[in-house]
Amino acid sequence: MIDLSFNRREETDIQNFGGTTSFEAAEDKQNRVDSALLNWTYNGDSFVNEFRASYLNYVFNPTSLNPDLPQFEYLGIITFGGKDSTRREQQRGFTIRNDFTYNGLDDHTFKVGGSLEILNVEFDNRSFVQPRYTFFVDAANDLDFRFPAEARLGLGNSLIETSNTIIGLYVQDDWQVTDRLELNLGLRWDYETNGFNNDYVTPDSAAAALRALPTTFYFDPEDYISDGSERKPFLGAFAPRFGFSWDITGDRSWVLFGGAGRYYDRNTFSNTVDEISRLRNPIGVFRFSEDGSPRNGLPTVAWDPRYLTREGLIELRNTSTSGLPELFAVPENARPPVNDQITLGVRHTFGDWTATVTGAYQNGRNGYTNLFATRRDGGLGNCCDTSPVVPFGYSNVLIGNDGLRTNYRALYVTLDKPYKEKDGYGVNVAYTFGRGAQNGNDLFSLDGTVPDSYGFRARPGDERHRLVLSGIVDLLWGLRFSTLSTFGSGRAYQVVDATDGFDNGALRITSAYPEKTCIDGIFQFCEVNVTLAKTFKLGGSHQMELALDVFNVFDNANYGGFDGFTSATDPLDPGIEGFFVQTLPRRLQVRARYQF
Repeated sequence: MIDLSFNRREETDIQNFGGTTSFEAAEDKQNRVDSALLNWTYNGDSFVNEFRASYLNYVFNPTSLNPDLPQFEYLGIITFGGKDSTRREQQRGFTIRNDFTYNGLDDHTFKVGGSLEILNVEFDNRSFVQPRYTFFVDAANDLDFRFPAEARLGLGNSLIETSNTIIGLYVQDDWQVTDRLELNLGLRWDYETNGFNNDYVTPDSAAAALRALPTTFYFDPEDYISDGSERKPFLGAFAPRFGFSWDITGDRSWVLFGGAGRYYDRNTFSNTVDEISRLRNPIGVFRFSEDGSPRNGLPTVAWDPRYLTREGLIELRNTSTSGLPELFAVPENARPPVNDQITLGVRHTFGDWTATVTGAYQNGRNGYTNLFATRRDGGLGNCCDTSPVVPFGYSNVLIGNDGLRTNYRALYVTLDKPYKEKDGYGVNVAYTFGRGAQNGNDLFSLDGTVPDSYGFRARPGDERHRLVLSGIVDLLWGLRFSTLSTFGSGRAYQVVDATDGFDNGALRITSAYPEKTCIDGIFQFCEVNVTLAKTFKLGGSHQMELALDVFNVFDNANYGGFDGFTSATDPLDPGIEGFFVQTLPRRLQVRARYQF
């Protein structure tokens, strides 16, 4: 069988506004995706060979609605003006893959396969073409909304072109040990030629700035200086997988199943591109104060209203050391992210009903993040002492670190009774009890010395309890009622805790959960959707269905975006109403379907 297809998708969407961000500061997310796919499947007497070739051309081009306007950000209050950047990212890739399955041996099904992907990327991120001014209140440093505390301005052209080749190989044996026990044994290996911008050569000024900083337990300057040969491709991405299914009773009424495996991921190009893009498009960082005194160890410039334009900032940049760009550096020994997963479950079938209970555990490590390398007190104190790097043309130094860790534990319980016309009903209940945690703070972990300084806390988006109910039941006069309803205990969100101040070791990044107000003390999120439908026979194979859908029947608001900052003078208010609503209000839909 041969199948050839082509697909084009074009879309535009005004986004990234709402809450404290005005529509004026929105952007138009422009996407175009062209893809072509060739599948060739050959069935032999005891084997199947599947060959696939694909081509992808993806252009992502979010564009500011008001590119000529500077942006003004009043932290926690409002952001208005133009979006601070316009990007154009193009990804072109060609992939070939072959999977071979052989079942010519008794009790064994062997699978072997591989893939080769050649990926080319063009990245043009014109950040801060117009300046962004940030205002915030800091009484200790005599800051209020009279003038901006900081401004950022792009000062160059950031077009970057790069390529990467990704190889994946695997082998697997599905072994029917007995008529009641099956084992799945597999091994996968992945390799990429340019996972961390491997041929990068550190400029002399950047190398000198790095060597001017103190060596610490998390930072050795020599690990971040490359002559184009130190960053070797990672060869150790061997990922074993094991699975099993055991029919305990022999009649499939009780089945024990499980699995364990290792899964390697890749760092996305955007994680490490700042090392190059910040050199080609340096982003000047300007800090202002009333009198030009240092703030938190960082130099400032006395505020003057003429700095409220792009031209004024460029003039300042040309006549002082203010507005120097930040230096980003990638370690030569960074490892790809990896995740170990284990599941164990039991399934019981009784009559038309099936109940399943499954436990799952995931442990992730080697996540990529950025740290400050300019902390005071020999690199272990507060941020930042930038005086060693300013003479080399940089305002600060941020270094990559692969110390992000995550874990997830969950218990899944499902109860399912498929719909049968003779019974007139069907039911599915799915409940998840989960706990996800992490250290660090995703791509920028700047509030702690290293990711482990944060401690483990609930991951943003973590939800302890989620219940999904779906069902269908036949009523009188040929009517059919169905529902899909979701209930959640509320997703965790990040909290910046400055109760003990902003110093290193005092400022904490924690998590909080919103109040459970939908069903008091139990659920924060509720969405009940119902449908009433009737099918009319029109003769032969022709029929028409008329239906009334009611979404969010009880008009639950389901807020998100809650208070995420607390200090000695600003207690945390988890609140009932957040900055935005996650679901649409109650709405009705009438629809018809004609089938023939």
